[in-house]
Amino acid sequence: MQKLFKASVLFSLLIGLGGCSLTLQKPSPQGQRVDTNIPAGHPSRSYEVVVRYFILDKLGIPQSVDEARADVTHVAVANQGHYYRWGNYQFRSFRLKQNESPVESGMEYDQISSDDHAPWKNLEEVNGFTYFIEQTIVDKQHDGGQIRFLPNLNFVRKNIDGFRFYLQLIDFHMWDIYADFTRDFKQKGDVFQVSEEGHTIRLDEWPNVIRDLNMQGGTIYIESLGNSEFKQQASKLYYFQQNQRLESIIIAPLGKRLALKLPQTGSNRFMGYYETDMEDRVLFARFNEYFHGKIDAPLFINAPNYAKREYILRRVK
Repeated sequence: MQKLFKASVLFSLLIGLGGCSLTLQKPSPQGQRVDTNIPAGHPSRSYEVVVRYFILDKLGIPQSVDEARADVTHVAVANQGHYYRWGNYQFRSFRLKQNESPVESGMEYDQISSDDHAPWKNLEEVNGFTYFIEQTIVDKQHDGGQIRFLPNLNFVRKNIDGFRFYLQLIDFHMWDIYADFTRDFKQKGDVFQVSEEGHTIRLDEWPNVIRDLNMQGGTIYIESLGNSEFKQQASKLYYFQQNQRLESIIIAPLGKRLALKLPQTGSNRFMGYYETDMEDRVLFARFNEYFHGKIDAPLFINAPNYAKREYILRRVK
């Protein structure tokens, strides 16, 4: 069943501390950025994307927030494919106040009252990046549903900020694929559910950040919540949830040349909703992702690792 492989690419960046072996860090030279020219005279759609990583302590209480935002333009050309341009990609980090109640103000970003006025930084090399995808980023003919057809991202910096851009680019394209699951829905209450047990998808390595990142599928569940309205436009609303298992090797730098290689295993769950227009094109999406895992630390110690990610996408034009 081809569909069951398509949605296994929403996932968090899993970072923790610990260690079991040393490795020598090698420089990761950046390649040349290659852009595609968007043909003139075609209608476009514009989106804003915000992703927030909540860094949690061992009790699961948020301690700090890493945040990234971007604008994305999509131009569809009949009988050709889809053009995309990323702009205004920025990121920042800030800590929560120690005297705040984490339950009242730390669990949801909209309720945080901390001084969150940390300056934004630009990921300069990706701003204005333009590429073409014929259909989707997933190879529908591949038995494993492998992620393919991504633009060449060798020019992106090989650190945590560059890796998060890679994640956001994949996440952005997943909503068209989710729409495939529900095209045959007829009424409120229709359900799509499939198990991905036994299937593994491996994603690209990001040198000096993460290696051997494999996802083992769980269950995808989507339910129609009926017709709605988005900015005075008729729309369709869906609830979804998904779970999967992850394993990877985290690279934790020790100075400029040495780093720890940290095996990590865990599971994550996505819960949220998304909204499409009547032609199944995404208008709005919001989900929370929760990750529970452990890292194999020195002296046979298993270090817990908890993370939360909040994703928001909104069509602005």
